[in-house]
This record gives sequence, structure tokens and C-alpha cells, in this order.
Amino acid sequence: MSGLNTRVEEKKARASLISAVERLVSKEDVIYCGTPIEIAREWNSNRGEEGYEATIFDELVSRFEEPDDPKPPNLSTVAKPISETNYLYELEKTTQDIINAVLNVQKNDVGANSVTIPNTTKTIKLPSRTITLSELRRLRRQLTNINKTHTLDVDRVAELFVEYLNTNINR
Repeated sequence: MSGLNTRVEEKKARASLISAVERLVSKEDVIYCGTPIEIAREWNSNRGEEGYEATIFDELVSRFEEPDDPKPPNLSTVAKPISETNYLYELEKTTQDIINAVLNVQKNDVGANSVTIPNTTKTIKLPSRTITLSELRRLRRQLTNINKTHTLDVDRVAELFVEYLNTNINR
């Protein structure tokens, strides 16, 4: 029964400690006491029977992560700043240029199996059928809707649209 009491008391002590820390910690005030592992190991061994067994202590040490700088916020909760005022214009223009390149190759080189896109290292793999303008516009609209909030680096739009086309063109 004493083992149960010890666990209950430990649980209460942890809850009290967590509560106190939560009251004290904020974005400006972070609590972290850096203690070298060897000193912590010595303190643990000085606690006698109340200390952790060596294997448990080592497991705790291996799971501990020292805090870096304050953790960056989750990207889904951060408003995405638009650094380029003409982001949507560039997105539309770049994707339209790629659509035009695809249509030109299909029109001028009927047997072509790929389209080389200027200013990228990527190529679009053409299917054996003709890709229609409406299909290309639909895919462009999908990509634009996904990225209206500036999730793409404007310099990578062409490359990512080519990847998007290659993924979705043969579906």
C-alpha cells in the first residue's frame, strides 16, 4: 500500500510543480535550469533510496531536450505575410507562361513527350493524349487557390507548377 501512497504523493507534487511553473512561464519568462549531467547524476546518487535507479536516470537524460531559442510558432497558426505586393500577379503570369509553353509544344511538335520550361530545371512530361486548355486552366486554378495566401516562394512558382502538372496531368 505504501507504493500506492508514494505514487499518489508524487502525482500531487508533480501537479503542484507544473501548476507553479505554468503561472511563472510566459513568452518573456522561460524557466530552465541547466545542470551538467554528471552533477545531476551525483545529486541523484546522494538522494539514496529516493533517487532514480541508474538505468531510469539514464533514460530520463536521453529523453531530455534542452530548450533552444523560443520554439517557432506552428505555420498553420501564423498569418502569412505577403512580402511581394505583386505575388498573385507573378503566380498568375508564371503559370500562364507555362500553360502557353505546353500549348505551343503540343501545336508545333505533335510527337513531343516533354516540354522544357524556361528558368527552371524541370520539364513537363506530356501524356500520349493532347492536354486541353481547359484542363491546364483547371490545374492552374487549383494551384492558385491553394497558394493564394502566399505559401510559395515567388521564385519557385514555375518549378512547383511544373511538379504539380506532372503529378496531376495523367490522372
